[in-house]
Amino acid sequence: MLVKRILREFISPYYKTVLLSIFFMIIIAMLTAVNAYIMKPILDDIFTDHNLQMLKILPIFIIVIALIKGFSTYMADTLKRIVEVSILIDVQKRMFKKVLFSDLSALKSVSTGSIISHFINDINILKNSISGVLTNLVKESLTLIFLLALIFYYIPKLAIITFFVFPLAIYPVYI
Repeated sequence: MLVKRILREFISPYYKTVLLSIFFMIIIAMLTAVNAYIMKPILDDIFTDHNLQMLKILPIFIIVIALIKGFSTYMADTLKRIVEVSILIDVQKRMFKKVLFSDLSALKSVSTGSIISHFINDINILKNSISGVLTNLVKESLTLIFLLALIFYYIPKLAIITFFVFPLAIYPVYI
C-alpha cells in the first residue's frame, strides 16, 4: 500500500519529531476541552452566584491556558514543518538521483518543463498531503475525542441520544 510505503520510507526516519509534534497536538486538544470545561464555572460561579474569588482566579487560569496552548501550537506546527521539509528534501534527492542516473534517451523524450513540474508540483502535493494528515487526522481527531468525553461528562443522556440521532440525520444529507 502507498500509505505504508510512505510511512516506512519517508516518515519513519523522523518518528521522534513526529511523536513530539503529536504530543503537543494532544496538549492542544486537551486545552481546547479545558476551555469548554471552564465555561460552566464561569457561568455558574461568577454570573449566577456572584463569586468574586472566582472572578480573580479564572482570568489568570484562562491566560495560562492560552499561553500553554499558544506555545503548544507553535511547537506542533514548527515540528510538523521540520518533518515536512525533511521529507520533501529526501524526495527531491531521490528524484534528482533518478534523473541523474536515468537513460539519456529516455530523458530526451520528456520535456524539461515536465521534469521541473514534477520537482515542484508533485512535491507541493506531497507536502500538503503530509500536512493535512498530521494536522487533520491527529489534532482534530484528538480534539473531537476530548470534546465528546466532555459532553458525556456533563450531559450523558443528551450525548447518548445524539449518538443515535446524528447518524440518522447524516443519512438524508448523504443521499
